[in-house]
Amino acid sequence: MANALFGSNSSLDREVIAKGSVPRDALIHRIVQSCSPFWVMLRNNETRDSVKAKAGNAPKIQIILETRSGNKTVTKLSGVEVFHINPQPLAEELQRACASSTSVNQLVGSSPKNPVQEIMVQGPQKDAVVKALEKRGVNRHWIEVLDKTKGKKK
Repeated sequence: MANALFGSNSSLDREVIAKGSVPRDALIHRIVQSCSPFWVMLRNNETRDSVKAKAGNAPKIQIILETRSGNKTVTKLSGVEVFHINPQPLAEELQRACASSTSVNQLVGSSPKNPVQEIMVQGPQKDAVVKALEKRGVNRHWIEVLDKTKGKKK
């Protein structure tokens, strides 16, 4: 097992093998790093055995704040389909909550066979979007926020 986890020629690996013992935290860290990540998104009535796991890291919902037409800020939201969230009702809820215009379009560059929808909300509405996602059961850990407006005049 040590050869599999500490097989490289780095000085730390040689030292651990020569010493014959390794701290528990370092061993757990190496084991987790050597495992292939898989993920599955379950609905209420589904079980782990009934849904096939997908390879790779779990996707995150992306919230992007960017400037358009000079000084207008928009909030773009994409990747909600993986979490079994329908984009159209979410856009309608955000329209009421933010008192602003929303639109739902296919994300540029997404596959026509498996399209990803993008919700665009007028204004910097990051907090309202996060609150609406949390209301639907999405943890903040699965939300990635990218602010492209920083450093620009508001």
